[in-house]
This record gives sequence, C-alpha cells and structure tokens, in this order.
Amino acid sequence: DVMGDLFQGARQTMNWLATCAQLITSQGQPVAWMSPTGVPAVQPYRQKQPYTIVTLLQTIVLINNSDNLPAHKARQTSAFPPNYIHSLDSAHMLLTAIEMDKRGLTFSAVHDSFHQYLQRAS
Repeated sequence: DVMGDLFQGARQTMNWLATCAQLITSQGQPVAWMSPTGVPAVQPYRQKQPYTIVTLLQTIVLINNSDNLPAHKARQTSAFPPNYIHSLDSAHMLLTAIEMDKRGLTFSAVHDSFHQYLQRAS
C-alpha cells in the first residue's frame, strides 16, 4: 500500500488511538477527551435499543438513545482517530482566528481550510 508506506507515522498514530479506544470501551466507557481549547468531547456512539409497538393500524419502531446504554465498541474505536484529529484541527483554526483578529488581519475559512491574503501578511 503506497499511502501506508508514505505516511507510516500517521498510520501508527491512528492505530495507537484506536488501541486506546479499545481499552477505554473494554471498561464500558465511551471515549472522551479534552480539546486543546478546553472543550470536552465525548463520543455519543451507544448500542441503541429498538422497541417495536404493534397497533391495529401500524407497527412503530422506537429507538432508545439514552446515554445510559452501553458504548458501541466498534463505532467508538473506528471514530476516535478521525474525531480526535478533527478536534486538534478545529482548536488550531480557532486559536489562529483569535490571533489574527488581535492583529487586525482578515481570516477566511471553509470547513477545515483557512487562509490569509498575502498582501496583508508580514
């Protein structure tokens, strides 16, 4: 795999994060962390409980989405590496925007890409 060869460090980090998530969920806990900006993050992935209600007119399926349900181990594990990296990216973008505002510079962003106009850069 060419991408795996080029980005070995990134792949090793993703594997380490997934291993951490497996250890956390093996204790029945959802994966949670504090972002660099102090925002708590808790992954919401739980094992949902469907309930089927049959009436004379229809059948309805209701889903229990309670935070008291067990953590969904596979979703917690697969989602943690990208969610954690996105939390670092968003913290970086927020701190950059704050600093640029302090300096009177224009800040532009689309999703997780941001830039500054060169004529204003020093």
